Amino acid sequence: MSMKRAPTNFPYTATSYLTGSITSIIAGYIGMRIAVYTNTRVTYTCADSTHRGFITAFRGGQVLGFVLVGLALLNIMIIILIFKACWYNEYLDKALAAGRPIDQCPVGSAEGIATAQKYIWAKFENQSFTQWNANLMAAMPKTLTKDSDMAAFKASSTYYA
Repeated sequence: MSMKRAPTNFPYTATSYLTGSITSIIAGYIGMRIAVYTNTRVTYTCADSTHRGFITAFRGGQVLGFVLVGLALLNIMIIILIFKACWYNEYLDKALAAGRPIDQCPVGSAEGIATAQKYIWAKFENQSFTQWNANLMAAMPKTLTKDSDMAAFKASSTYYA
């Protein structure tokens, strides 16, 4: 008996896992270094004033927070660059060849972007209406026309014209 395997996101999840693991190791190392250094300084400054010790501890925590956020942003940028370099261009070529809305967005053209947005929203609205209509028909027999169904769909959802 052969069973069809489910599609996987292997390269994406593996790359994200590896870069996240490396970033976590670096963050842990830097965090411990900053924590030990800050604790030493806090102990020394608390000998003179508790207030100065609190300010020193607060600043050490700020440095650690900014370092961790910076590493997270660096990790995201690394993932984006790896994905773009390894896999994105192939799929972009396929999307352009299939005539997807991305080819309606010339650089610097507000009209092209507006056209692509209208195309995407029309496709999304049609798909959402189809799903909504299928659920409605499962719940009750067909008594409404297509126009009144669309009006009921727009009234039941957040719709922006």
